[in-house]
Amino acid sequence: MKVCAALVVALLAAALVQIPEKWQAAMSYAGAGQYAQSNDWDAAYASYKPLAINHRDDTDMQLRFAEACVKSHHLREAIETMNTLEGRRVSQHQMDKANQVGDALEFALKREAKNATSNRTLQD
Repeated sequence: MKVCAALVVALLAAALVQIPEKWQAAMSYAGAGQYAQSNDWDAAYASYKPLAINHRDDTDMQLRFAEACVKSHHLREAIETMNTLEGRRVSQHQMDKANQVGDALEFALKREAKNATSNRTLQD
């Protein structure tokens, strides 16, 4: 009986130690989502970045971060993030989101290449 009580107390203490960290992550995630909804992509990128680093196995997090990367013109990070998703088992919703982000990334890369070509032409 004492062993069970000690185990329960130990588990409760471990959970209480993690609450502030989990709460902070949840609040950061919610804040990043609000930035994305209001199209403040630079703020969304900055908010999602530490979460994406700490939650690399969370496919939804990685997709949201990749989207924020694209929309805030951090295209190299978007490519790297999308590459980490290859080979994962995903839901149809996640596949649709990945396709949407991939299409936006492709468009942004083409636009960037076109702008680079235009700038070179102006310099010549």
